[in-house]
Amino acid sequence: AKKISIPVVPGTTYTTTIGAGGISQITHLVTASGGDSWFGIGSDPSCLAKGGSGGQSVVSSSSSVSGSGGVGNSTGCIGDIAYSGGNGLAGQLSPTNTGGGGGSSAGTSSAGVNATSYLGATAVSGAGAGGNGKDSTGNGNGSAGNSPGGGGGGARGSSAGSQVTGGTGGSGQIIITVKTIATPTPTQATITLENLTQPFDGTAKTVSATTSPIGLTYTITYNGLPTPPTTVGTYTVVATITQSGYSGNATGTLTISDSPVAWRQMHFSTVANSGNAADAADPDGDALTNIQEYIFGTLPTSEQPALLTLFSPSSGNITLTFTGKEASGAGFTGLVRHYRVEKSPSLANPDWQALPGYEDITAGNSTISITQPTSGETKSFYRLKAWLE
Repeated sequence: AKKISIPVVPGTTYTTTIGAGGISQITHLVTASGGDSWFGIGSDPSCLAKGGSGGQSVVSSSSSVSGSGGVGNSTGCIGDIAYSGGNGLAGQLSPTNTGGGGGSSAGTSSAGVNATSYLGATAVSGAGAGGNGKDSTGNGNGSAGNSPGGGGGGARGSSAGSQVTGGTGGSGQIIITVKTIATPTPTQATITLENLTQPFDGTAKTVSATTSPIGLTYTITYNGLPTPPTTVGTYTVVATITQSGYSGNATGTLTISDSPVAWRQMHFSTVANSGNAADAADPDGDALTNIQEYIFGTLPTSEQPALLTLFSPSSGNITLTFTGKEASGAGFTGLVRHYRVEKSPSLANPDWQALPGYEDITAGNSTISITQPTSGETKSFYRLKAWLE
């Protein structure tokens, strides 16, 4: 029998069993089959070649009794291909009075050859030849079959009380060809993390990702765990492409930032976005809504002076001044406050442009002063923008 391919697992113990050749018996008309040869795990064969049925022994005072020859067998084999061994020849009473020759075993690509005389059958490629039966020159034992698997030759006993035995069959064999299948080098792909900054609201914050090529499967962990976090803080995010044939990974930091909920609780003793605590409300009447007060870092319950002041310290120049406030306290965990100063020549048709060098200012509770020339300008408007991230 032949199994074309059997996947094996490193570290697994496999069993190989070589079938023994059948041994001649001294009980009348009893046969002794050859053993099975097989490969597998434990007692479960993945490939099995059946041993052939043995020829009959003869125990008799009569010279006119002969035993049947062995029979090659493929029934019960396990494999993709199975060939039968050749049949042995029965003992011959007339005209030669000889033992029958043993059949050859199955080869690697064809069935075995049947014996046609007292001579053992010739082996095909990869097979064992049959043993010779005893010729007509007198009593004698049969010759053993050749390994692998050749049938033993028959014996010849011509006188009452003589005890002779047929040749033992050749042992089976197992041929294992090991082929290492090279693992193909995976194609390098890219994966880009998205949504790395998200506001806290008590729900799980999941990072998304895009791959190139698009549509590849991937996994994401947060501080080494697959469960997305829910609390304010920073988390190491690792995305790994799992699509077969591709490799790639990306690492980033998820920031779950605080939100106006905690700030609202501190200033209004409620988390509800309604009434005086609503984002759009202006309970102190300073023309800044609560959400604007939150972003700028001012008090929502007390009127504030102008955030950006302007004066002319000398001819041809103006000075803009504002106090930058660090984002800290309830509602600002994980956030940084940014400022930008912008200028427009008109309010009717505004064209707000950031002042060079003041596009993105992060101030830690400090006063920022900006001097701007006014020569050649008839009118200019300035504004201060802020945002949290």
